[in-house]
Amino acid sequence: MIKYNLLENSLDYILDAVSRLNEPDPDKRSVKYALVHLWSGVELLLKKKLMDEHYSLIFKNIDDKKVSKKSLETGDFVSVYFNEIVKRLKDFCEIDIRDHIDILEKVRKDRNRIEHYQLETSKTQIVSNLIKMWSFILDFTSKHLDISSDIICSRLFEEIKEIMIYHEEFIKNRTKVISSELSTKLKEAKYDKPLKCPYCLQNAVPLLLNDEDEITCVFCNAIKNIKEFIVEWESTWNYSGPYDCLYCGSLESVCETENGWVCLRCCENWDSDEFGLCISCETRLVLNPKKEPCCEFCLSNMYD
Repeated sequence: MIKYNLLENSLDYILDAVSRLNEPDPDKRSVKYALVHLWSGVELLLKKKLMDEHYSLIFKNIDDKKVSKKSLETGDFVSVYFNEIVKRLKDFCEIDIRDHIDILEKVRKDRNRIEHYQLETSKTQIVSNLIKMWSFILDFTSKHLDISSDIICSRLFEEIKEIMIYHEEFIKNRTKVISSELSTKLKEAKYDKPLKCPYCLQNAVPLLLNDEDEITCVFCNAIKNIKEFIVEWESTWNYSGPYDCLYCGSLESVCETENGWVCLRCCENWDSDEFGLCISCETRLVLNPKKEPCCEFCLSNMYD
């Protein structure tokens, strides 16, 4: 038996599209289906959000007598057009996607031409436009759709993200897209340098913790508990640590970075030569290691 819910169907289309574009040199056929499937997937994503608000919102005419769950199940209905989707997202869901309208409209029109008439353009242009839309897909899905309870959809989205975040052209485009947001968040943070995300490997994690003690990567939208983040951080680059902070006293919160050391709790930071490991226990940090190479704990034991 074949069964796809709305969200799974959307993500399956998108996964097929990004997989085709991830080929070393996608041929004409791959580009065509990437275009058709990416737009189909995006349109279904938007409809899924409307559906979460109320199923009637994906009907073209909300007041039509045919608006019913039975019509949805039988497919006997006309679904809402894109322009109205944009309006309903704003009116009913308080989601404004008009900042992305240029790239969305461009891809939609190219898809219409290739599906209903003909399309004559360069492969480079189509591929570039499709990859530019990846940022919208990543943000909209992460911020506006709850996929955590659906194991299949969660797996599909992780596969999509894995292809996206390592694609060279996407990285360049995504870096431009997030630059303003990242700058704003770095101004809010006590530490003015972005941390390198251990999941997407981009310097895009402002040192800001939310009320749930979570930290967020602006590039890949990974949201992780700070303890989990630290464990992944240390294992990814084989940095030493984490260590207890000598300033705020937080346990296992001081991490080594490309720029030195930083406490992920109080945001105090130091140059590499300001900190060192105790030469006796090799488990605690000491300030000014050239002056005093042993930690206070080891020194107190020496004189006991």
